[in-house]
Amino acid sequence: MKRLLLLLCGLMSLVMSVHAADQDEFTYRHKGHTLNYLVLSESKRTCAVIGSTSGPVGALELPDFPVKNGIEYTLVEIADYAFYYCRGLTSVEIPNSVKTIGDRAFYMCTGLTSVVIGNSVMSIGYEAFADCSWLKKSAYPDNIPNPFSTGIAFAYSAQGTTIEDGVIFDRAKTTIYFAPVTLSGEYTIPESVTSIDQYAFYYCTKLTSVVIGNSVMSIGYSAFANCSGLKKSAYPDNIPNPFSNYVTSIAYPAQETTIEDGVIFDRAKTTIYFAPVTLSGEYTVPSTVKTIADDAFSYCTELTSVEIPNSVKIIGDGAFFECTGLISVIIGNSVDDIGIGAFNGCTGLTSVVIGNSVKSIGNSAFAYCSGLTSVVIPNSVLTIGGRAFYNCSGLTSVVIPNSVQTIDEIAFYNCTGLTSVIIGNSVKSIGNDAFSGCTGLKKSAYPDNISNPFSYGRAIAYSAQETTIEDGVIFDQAKT
Repeated sequence: MKRLLLLLCGLMSLVMSVHAADQDEFTYRHKGHTLNYLVLSESKRTCAVIGSTSGPVGALELPDFPVKNGIEYTLVEIADYAFYYCRGLTSVEIPNSVKTIGDRAFYMCTGLTSVVIGNSVMSIGYEAFADCSWLKKSAYPDNIPNPFSTGIAFAYSAQGTTIEDGVIFDRAKTTIYFAPVTLSGEYTIPESVTSIDQYAFYYCTKLTSVVIGNSVMSIGYSAFANCSGLKKSAYPDNIPNPFSNYVTSIAYPAQETTIEDGVIFDRAKTTIYFAPVTLSGEYTVPSTVKTIADDAFSYCTELTSVEIPNSVKIIGDGAFFECTGLISVIIGNSVDDIGIGAFNGCTGLTSVVIGNSVKSIGNSAFAYCSGLTSVVIPNSVLTIGGRAFYNCSGLTSVVIPNSVQTIDEIAFYNCTGLTSVIIGNSVKSIGNDAFSGCTGLKKSAYPDNISNPFSYGRAIAYSAQETTIEDGVIFDQAKT
């Protein structure tokens, strides 16, 4: 079937070119596609695109000025049947140079999801887009009738517009009218934009992150509806949340901010509000930062290591949630608390260095970090929250220092790789099922002033009097 479709596309190109002499035709490659063109006027240097011998696949952006023998020709026409039955096409952007689209030019291009027609088009032929049954959104000038027989089509003004990466703005770039469904990855709204039209980003399912600048004052109805691929987005706190339930939406203050490599700080760079999901590799938090806000680095799956300097005092809830590519983390010595779910779901995390000022490891802080093999809990820690190390199946041993007073319920639940646990004498309470499911435990030690917290394996009680622990070996205070 695929071969048949390619032959059909090629055949139509051949049919369109038989009337012309060979020297009037030429090929030109633009943004991944080699297409066939026909010279319409040598004196005016105009041409038409007549198709492709192999049938274009994917996103097609037609050029304004194809080149023949080093000379630019203006593309003014898409010939009849030029892309007839080219089912592999997913999107088409027609430049402002084109004035005419021929009969059945894109007939039965059933893979098309988005079409943007330039403002210069004055006529569109019979059934030019007929049976393009998968069209989700398209744009065309308002001086011509709607050319789309199926799907959803949006009209934008035929007056002067600016188009960048398929996104359509007004001439001054103060309003976004339209974004193609093929828009993908992270998109940052330009600072010049003050309004986003209704349905502007509708059905852009390949978007993973959107950052809306503080200049935006209004967002139209369903502007981001059905953007199901969004993982996280940021918007000013002076407007309602414009994102659907598909995403984690983060509001950052509408005061002036500093943005570096897509990371959003407050003006003085003392707080990190937001990092785009496209942030990758190693990242060192600037030494000016004191607070990493809730969800700041969430879903940054390509981030591999993070170094948090001594300047940072707060790591917010979900700060690194589901950073699945994160391998190592160094937490500076000034952090007081590791927030709820701060590193939850970081399945690739193997190494964590916790600074010696941390007092609390929050609920679910390292839950589901299945790659974590060891963790050193410093003597500053007073509380280990519920589910703090839930399902950390890679952990093999844990030493709870004498500073810890509380281990909440399910803290180490289902850490099946644990073979040894030593609990310091200062612990006054251990929550229900704190170590349930730790089926690999061989021997463990806990104070004799609390009930045996181990449901599996061999548990050894040692005196609750003061002890000395060196390299995991437990002595009395005098080491006698």
